[in-house]
Amino acid sequence: MTALRALLAYSELLRKFQNHLTVSSLGLEETFEAGFGHLMERLRLDTVGLFWWDPQRHAFSMQYVLHEGALMEGEEEIIVDDQSPLRQLVDEHRPVVVSDKKPWAAFIPLKMGSELTGAVRLQRTLPLSKGKVLRELSSWISQATPHQREYPLLEDIADIASMRLQQLMRDEKHRKRTRFLQAGSEVATAVFERPRLRDMLEAVSRSIVQNLGFDRVRIFLLDSDGHRLEGILGLQIPDMLLDLTGESYPLKPGINSLVDAVLAAGPQAHVHLVGGRVVYVPLVVNAQVIGCFAADNLLSQQLMDEEQMESLRSLAGQIGMAILNARLFEDIEQQAITDGLTKLYVHRYFQQRLKEEIDRADRYAYNVALIMLDVDHFKALNDTYGHLLGDKVLEMLAHSLRTNIRRIDLAARYGGDEIILLLPEITEQEAWLMGERLLNIVKKATVTTPDGNPIPISVTMGASLYSADAHNSRDLIDAADKALYWAKKNNRGGICFYRTITPPDAEKSA
Repeated sequence: MTALRALLAYSELLRKFQNHLTVSSLGLEETFEAGFGHLMERLRLDTVGLFWWDPQRHAFSMQYVLHEGALMEGEEEIIVDDQSPLRQLVDEHRPVVVSDKKPWAAFIPLKMGSELTGAVRLQRTLPLSKGKVLRELSSWISQATPHQREYPLLEDIADIASMRLQQLMRDEKHRKRTRFLQAGSEVATAVFERPRLRDMLEAVSRSIVQNLGFDRVRIFLLDSDGHRLEGILGLQIPDMLLDLTGESYPLKPGINSLVDAVLAAGPQAHVHLVGGRVVYVPLVVNAQVIGCFAADNLLSQQLMDEEQMESLRSLAGQIGMAILNARLFEDIEQQAITDGLTKLYVHRYFQQRLKEEIDRADRYAYNVALIMLDVDHFKALNDTYGHLLGDKVLEMLAHSLRTNIRRIDLAARYGGDEIILLLPEITEQEAWLMGERLLNIVKKATVTTPDGNPIPISVTMGASLYSADAHNSRDLIDAADKALYWAKKNNRGGICFYRTITPPDAEKSA
């Protein structure tokens, strides 16, 4: 091959390599596959591996590997000690490190300026020719001495790849900054547009996962006594919402890293990084810890960077204030829809929820049950022992009902000593069993008179079922009321369903 033909072939190979690297506007993975995939074909390479350099661990960790036309994530790690041949690459004593063992391999450095960021390993069955003609030409091309350009082609490939890497890193940094700003904007929007706590935290979690690039986020808040850390919710890629209401940890040292991070929190938010892939950010408002935000990359095993940490740190205060505002909003809202004495929902809110559940029942074809109940001989209790004891009875009864119905059920104070239960998505048999269970729970409860004497309490229940007994909310309430009236006359202390009342009896109760 003449010197001119060699120079043309050399230049053409580098030009096409550079074109393949820059033709894609996508990220590192696609760029690596396009550029080095072309080199594999031209240089008859068997495998090409991309490694990142970790100066703290003194190791090259494989990111991607190209083999037989397929791009895969790498798992190899090469520790570089003083005896390693790659030490010369790290210390910049040699621009290319070659291994003559089978398969033949050459390592070329990737740099950001003068800083080593990684390396590319090229492997082939037979050694790559050094090229005497190219070595002679290289001194003219780069004005370098021949011994400095032992493998001029590989050195030029390294320079081109490094320049493209720098561009990709700048682009990625710009994209990250844009995503981080987007996360801050979306968190601020969620604070104003989603006043309820869980809705707001769901929007915040989704924005942080999507914009900051974590695999999973979880949010924990201190309970009202400040003694336990309670799970609220989380989000896991791709878009899986996590219910953490069952997760609870006492605030004691050594329970887990999450609790330790909360206990170690000072008056300002500090990021606690664990193993490079898990981070805890205590939520601090007005120098008080109210919870903790946890993020991790345990699925992808990607190490977290300082920019992610700084973004979480800056968002922590905003999230903490949003939580306080949401709790204040819910407290005010709760006071407006609950009865002050019993803490049960008020009649107006019950009517609203009943209409909503009937609409859903029509849409999804399921039943809605109502159970109306009142305290047996309640007037006599008030007349004998006073209204304060009557209030204690209602408080006890309300607490027993609230703590023994399902999460989807609703208990409301209907008026005086009457309480009504709204039970969606339930069969008649299930409603009857629930009524029987609640009757037994109340029968075991007692209240104590001012003289210290226990008084047993009992209730009577009437129940109706939508749409078997009624076709609208008003008729459903009326049916439960008629069933209760009948039960008080014929089965005091028990439960009666409207469908068990004979038509004449129903007419009389009207």
